[in-house]
Formats: sequence, structure tokens, C-alpha cells
Amino acid sequence: MPTLNSDEYYHFNEVPLDVEITVNGGTGLVWDFTELSPIDPELMGYSYVAPEDTEYYNDFTDAEYAVHILASGVGNAYAYYSINTEYIIELGEASSFGVTNTFPIKICALPIQLGNNVDEYDFYNDGDLRWRHSAQTNGSGTLNLPGGVSYNDVFLTSTQLHLDSWEEEEWYTESSQNNFSFYKAGFARPILEILNFYVDGEYDETAFWYYAGNTNQVEEANSNKWSIYPNPATDQLNIQSELQVESTQVAIFNIYGKLVSSQIITGSFSTLDISNLSAGIYVLSLKNSMQTINSQFQKK
Repeated sequence: MPTLNSDEYYHFNEVPLDVEITVNGGTGLVWDFTELSPIDPELMGYSYVAPEDTEYYNDFTDAEYAVHILASGVGNAYAYYSINTEYIIELGEASSFGVTNTFPIKICALPIQLGNNVDEYDFYNDGDLRWRHSAQTNGSGTLNLPGGVSYNDVFLTSTQLHLDSWEEEEWYTESSQNNFSFYKAGFARPILEILNFYVDGEYDETAFWYYAGNTNQVEEANSNKWSIYPNPATDQLNIQSELQVESTQVAIFNIYGKLVSSQIITGSFSTLDISNLSAGIYVLSLKNSMQTINSQFQKK
């Protein structure tokens, strides 16, 4: 089996449908995709667009951003997304063929951090047919991409999408799709997505959607207004904000996604006592009425 660090790991061209795919995650990983292959040029550089600038906005008025999936002789195609305090949600897709996938799907749990998952759920269930979806964030590290582009503090989220049919008094899986998204800490949009499509008994297509070159890829609102220092820290961690908020919930998670500390802070400056934490890497989550962000720090 190819290593987790290589692009070969994410191709599932010969995986039978009834075999569960488990992503072995961890921390301090280095994903080296500097020589992505194969790459379909039409799938590279998908651009983010304002939903109101698309011709299908009236069908997705709650969308906060859209992805321009395809422009061809049949017209433009877009996927529409919204973000709340808990999830990134795909609202649906639209093209000249019509509006599709109009059942909201929780793509990723927020804030993006290790162990923050979307539990399996049915987002469509109609008699003899159902769609099931789940997602897990279980890896963090550095993402290296073509052209010398590199991102630190990246999280890996794997998603599973299954179409089931009901026959002879039981459900069986008719088709599946296993996707992987790489998010930079504090970003609400993925840098890179990898999609594996199951067709006619095997995974026969792998698509790479590469967003790193987009100039309008933006962080979650106002995340750059926070300063967290020193890093590495020994006994105390300072949190300073340029924003005027009444209170902020502060949570600290270890590398396994376990909550180790939680408190409410007020004002624009606070000092956290971290003297009781063991040495290692932690994720600091900040959540208030205006934003949700996360950042890694090291305890010495």
C-alpha cells in the first residue's frame, strides 16, 4: 500500500465496493503532491465566485460562496456552499442541465481540528433509496503542491458518500465516493480536494481539484485579527484580539482531538494558564458571535 504522504495513496482504482477505506492519520505529516499525476487540466484551478454573480443564485440565496466547477459548450456549472458555526454545508449544484443535489450535505465540521467529525447520517431517504454521508478530520501537517507552493498547519478531512438500495428486505451499497479535502487552519475552503468515483464495480476515476492558485481564497471572517503568543509556550499563552466582542469561548484540544481545557474569556487580552498541560502540540479553538477559528501551538 502506498504511503499516506504520496498521491498514490489517494487513488482507489481497484478497491472493491464492500471494502471499507480507512485513512491512517496523525500529526506532523507531510503530503507531497508536487508531482500530481494524473491531472486533468480542466479540473485544476477551479475558482471561487460570489453566488450572486452566477445565473443560478435564485436557487441558492443562502449560499455564502460558490465554486465554478465547469465551463463548456453546455454552459457553466457551479456548486454552492454555506457556513454556520458548526458545519461547512454543500447546498447543491446547478448547470444548464438543471438544479441537482438540493439536499444539504454537512461537508465538514467546524472548527476544523483533529477529531472533529460529521457522524454518519442519511441526508436523503425515500423508500428504496437513500444517501449516507460522514466525514472525519484525523490528520495534520504540511501540504506541498506543484510549482513550489507549500502550506503549513493543514488538516486532512476524509468524507464518505454512499448510495444504498433496498432489496430482499435489506440495504446494500450500490455506489460510493471517497473524497479527501485539505484545509489550512483558519480557512473555510479547501486548498486541495481529491475525489474517487465508484462506477460499475470498482473505483475507476480519481479527480484532483486544486484551489491553491485562487486569489480570492479567504480565511474565515476576521481570523487574522487574533494574536496568539508565545509559540512555543511554557506556562502561559497570551490571546490578543483587535475585535470588540463581549466574550469568547476558548477550547484546547490535544493531538487526538480530546478536549483538555475550556473557558470563557472577555475583553481584548487574556492570558491562559497552560502549566498543567503535557509537552506537545495542541489546537486552540476560539469561538464567539462573530467567528470560529483554530490555531496550533506547542507546549514546551
